[in-house]
Amino acid sequence: MGSFAPTIASQLNIKVSQVQAVLDLFGEAATIPFIARYRKDKTGGLDEFQIQKIEEASKFLKTFTERKVQVKITEIDIARKRIALSIKQTSDAPAKTASSRPAIQKPALNEDLSSLSVNDALQALKKRFGK
Repeated sequence: MGSFAPTIASQLNIKVSQVQAVLDLFGEAATIPFIARYRKDKTGGLDEFQIQKIEEASKFLKTFTERKVQVKITEIDIARKRIALSIKQTSDAPAKTASSRPAIQKPALNEDLSSLSVNDALQALKKRFGK
């Protein structure tokens, strides 16, 4: 709770040292009436109303910070699940192998084109030289 002292001090127009003293006393399980009556020397004379405002602000900031952390954790979990799903979908996709592609039959370099028709010979030459 001590890290909230500057924020609370600026919100309530109280010195940071006063807020820090009250937060430290709350950390020791001191109650508002006890702090207001018996620890005026540590708090710089803060009254019960001011001490209560410090307690409320501290609880709010603590809850707010915890909620922000929880939202970040949730966002990280969602991102991890999306990545895992993406990886799973990628690994489940059928692999493209040479056997799954349609076979392109290229004529052998020493193939005798004379036995083919003119159209077949042209097709064979186009396949062989890629034109």
